[in-house]
Amino acid sequence: LRSYSYYYMPSRLVFLFKTFFDKSFYRFDYKKISFESLKINDIVSLYKESEVILDINHPGQNGLTMRTFEALGAGKKLITTNTEIKKYSFYNENNVFIIDRDNIILDKSFFDSSFIEIDTELYEDMSISGWLKHIFIETKPNYWIKGLK
Repeated sequence: LRSYSYYYMPSRLVFLFKTFFDKSFYRFDYKKISFESLKINDIVSLYKESEVILDINHPGQNGLTMRTFEALGAGKKLITTNTEIKKYSFYNENNVFIIDRDNIILDKSFFDSSFIEIDTELYEDMSISGWLKHIFIETKPNYWIKGLK
């Protein structure tokens, strides 16, 4: 398996601030950090070349990251630390592998299987236009969450 990593930090000042308050940043190799974000064309190109996208959400985050929608929308498999994804109707363990950030164990068979296409209607609902439609036109809040109580 081959991998590509891009470590982005908005500024050197933010990095120094984080280093001061979070000792895990202190151990990070400063030379590996880029203070310039990737251009959208670079991101699209990387997604095209990738089979699997890694998403490590912030521990205090509620809901899904944009990377989740980008990866699945691009027809790419996703490895994530976000267990909340199981609540969503597009969750498919063939396409999404959940890892424990404190005990990372990967299953090679996940990499060997192909992405299973998401249902067309559900895919459209996940899009920006589908989201806007359900917010402003057909008020159907949380339509994509399964088992909502």
